[in-house]
Amino acid sequence: MPRVRPGPVPVRPAPPERFRWITPGAKTLAAAMTIGVFCLSGALRGTTPFGGGSRNLNDLGNQFGPMHAHLAAILRGTADGDLFFNWNSGMGVPFLPDFHLYLASPLAPLTALFPPERIDLAMFVITVAKMALASVTMTVYLNAVTPRGPRWQLGLFGSAYGLCAWAVDDAAYVPQWLDGLVFLPLLCLVGEWTLQRRRWTLGVLIVAAAWYANFYTAYMATLGAAAIVLARFLTVEMSSRDRLAAGARYAASAACGLALAMPLFVPTFIAAGHAPPTTGHSFDVSPVVFLARLLPASEGVGQSPSICVGTLVLLAVSVFPFDRAIPRRSRVVWSSLPLLLALSFQRPGQYVWNGFDAPDGSPYREAFVLCAALVIVGWIGVTRGRPGRRSVLCASAFHLVMLLLALVSPLASRHAPALLIAGALAAAAAVGAARWSARRPDDRRARTALVTAAVGLTAFMLLEQTVTAVFIDQRRAQRFEFTAPWNSSHEERVQAIRSVDGFPRYRTEPGGPGLTANDPMLLGGQGAGYYSSVLPLDTSRTLIDLGYPYDRWGRQILPADNPVLDAIFAVGAQATDSKGRPAPSRRAAAPLVTLRSATRPLPAGADPFRVQEAVLGSEVYRYPKVRWAPVGGAPEMTSPGGRPHIPSDARGRARYEATVSCSPGSSVAGWTPKPPGGRFRDRSGPGMVSFGTVPVGGTLKITIRAGAEAAPAPVVGCADPALLRAAVERLRSGGARRVRVSGHRIEAEIPRGRPGVAVVSVPLVDGWKCSIGDGPARRPRSHDGLIAVPVDGSSGRLSCGYTPPGLFAGTALGLAGLSVTLGAAYIGRRRRLRGKAAESEILDSGSFDADPSDVRDVSETPTPDRPRS
Repeated sequence: MPRVRPGPVPVRPAPPERFRWITPGAKTLAAAMTIGVFCLSGALRGTTPFGGGSRNLNDLGNQFGPMHAHLAAILRGTADGDLFFNWNSGMGVPFLPDFHLYLASPLAPLTALFPPERIDLAMFVITVAKMALASVTMTVYLNAVTPRGPRWQLGLFGSAYGLCAWAVDDAAYVPQWLDGLVFLPLLCLVGEWTLQRRRWTLGVLIVAAAWYANFYTAYMATLGAAAIVLARFLTVEMSSRDRLAAGARYAASAACGLALAMPLFVPTFIAAGHAPPTTGHSFDVSPVVFLARLLPASEGVGQSPSICVGTLVLLAVSVFPFDRAIPRRSRVVWSSLPLLLALSFQRPGQYVWNGFDAPDGSPYREAFVLCAALVIVGWIGVTRGRPGRRSVLCASAFHLVMLLLALVSPLASRHAPALLIAGALAAAAAVGAARWSARRPDDRRARTALVTAAVGLTAFMLLEQTVTAVFIDQRRAQRFEFTAPWNSSHEERVQAIRSVDGFPRYRTEPGGPGLTANDPMLLGGQGAGYYSSVLPLDTSRTLIDLGYPYDRWGRQILPADNPVLDAIFAVGAQATDSKGRPAPSRRAAAPLVTLRSATRPLPAGADPFRVQEAVLGSEVYRYPKVRWAPVGGAPEMTSPGGRPHIPSDARGRARYEATVSCSPGSSVAGWTPKPPGGRFRDRSGPGMVSFGTVPVGGTLKITIRAGAEAAPAPVVGCADPALLRAAVERLRSGGARRVRVSGHRIEAEIPRGRPGVAVVSVPLVDGWKCSIGDGPARRPRSHDGLIAVPVDGSSGRLSCGYTPPGLFAGTALGLAGLSVTLGAAYIGRRRRLRGKAAESEILDSGSFDADPSDVRDVSETPTPDRPRS
């Protein structure tokens, strides 16, 4: 074995003293640019927290804001439930999949630092902080790939990534997606460490953190990082054997990191597979539309990939393939990367990006990977290339094409051509000033020109990114719906709910009209309203069969104004609206746990009226004869199949009226039958519709309107108040004497000596286990979708607990990954210690058999992209 002395450690030279004042810390500049642009665009638009305009676009207000508010309540200890189970929503639903899908980000707990009425500010702070972190992490990775070039340029490229169109357009109102934007550069940085054979444990932890934070975008970020790291490995000068070994090390670190995330990933993956299916979007985008989305100030409103990264990056990328100063292999590999990623946005690659499932919403959720590739290629070109006349001409031709596209494309704003021209002029001025300063380093005028060009280019990027963000927000506001920010209506509803909340003795329905799709999580109470992509299919079917309205193919359950449903689910209070203001009301309610003598089998194909009676255990409905009469010249009803049908009317102007006779005080409801198998085929269903309460006279006039499609006339039922009161009293007399809910467990004291079935007013899903007394815990039965436990009367204590399916298997895989990670870290440490001992022995002996100049550090392996140090 040759005995060698370690080579000198290369030290990066400090920037020249005369330029330090114009070269602030790159990470600081990137973060400041990102925060400044996002805040300035919000101020110009007058949105929260800079004005009264709402930022709660689409699911941000309906879904993510309320879920963050629920997480804050869990952290404060004021929530009904814990990380395993949520007692507020859907009459009791699992929560761990929601946590992993929406709330596992390291920044999500910041919501606990804000009072509930400042949840909109908390969401804004989390969003802008994640975008700034993404700019910083990309800056760190770019510096690792090429540690050359002025710091201010590095900061500009980092901010171009953090403010890419995908971040501003698609992810600004889906804050959990921004975790993928943050971790993609870090996953690529793990590849750099793999090349250098160092920081194994840290690399594994970064992969685990990415998959913990948000597995959905972590999946896309991992695919994108694999493509970028592969391109990096192909451009580094090393043997094929070393390249394969580096790839194996990177794959091993990714596998260990993924294994560490299994305790959360496995339960969430199982939950996603058991959610109601949806009808996704098509994946068709023309090349012209694709190119148009590269333009600044362009917007496709969710129908095309958001891939704009700014004029500066676009110019650098367009020069890169033709710059002969960059080695050919690097040009071919890095130029091919964005093209191949763009091609993968078509079928079948799009299905791979989306986990082989058509998404419900924006179909191009992986566009941030292409944005990262463009920024990386542009930075390599800026720092390693010296564009000649041919490359400049080719880039100018491409820029001219983009300028013409900006003039004619409907996706671009009127500002896009001006931004393209101004960007080209600013970039040309910066290049000219840099070359002048390089030729005459002692010329004061050259230094002044360089400073002026740098300031001008930074100001232009600030202007361009702000205009782009404002235009995108304007275009989105014209199409998508917004929910109101926190205001006096929220405060009044919260106070009304708190004044009557008595859980777990009874539930409190937040009432309507709903302010969001997840009012129980945002405002409090324990209602049916719930919207989640991992809503269990069993829960969705149970509630829909009982007559609850639904939307989004069954992934959103809406509250229903129905006293029979309130009796079934122990709803004893409600924050109803009276003259436009919430008015809390109380009523007698059965406890959450009731004892039945037996459960009645549900007839096949039963309508919600019969399902409710079967679950309640009593007949409470009366069915009056209804004859619908057309009003105002509406067409006559048809009767296919012997049942009256309402003809279609796209404008909804055709009206039909009927007068029903029922007992005074009866609650009148209607339900429209659907064809077999059509429940989840439709995006939404009205469920049981309340027509009101029968007055003292005993008759009630009801009105319906024709829809866009012909449909059967609704079945009308009257819930008799006397029969309903008697049913509730029977349930109370045989119900639990005391109910205690803690986290993901429920305990109840039930009457002794009465065999039968204990029914818990919670939809049954996998993961529940119940025991009677000191008996073993077993999976409960189903009472038409609710938890049912047989009892023999020997014990008076019922205990049920919920454990997310897959938690134990995921924990076992996580422990296995942890063992492998620690073992590999230990072996690596032993090798390093042995190597240091050998080096110390060689230095002590003073004998060398090799020339020290032949030794190369791994991090300084000569490559076409990095010269020998």
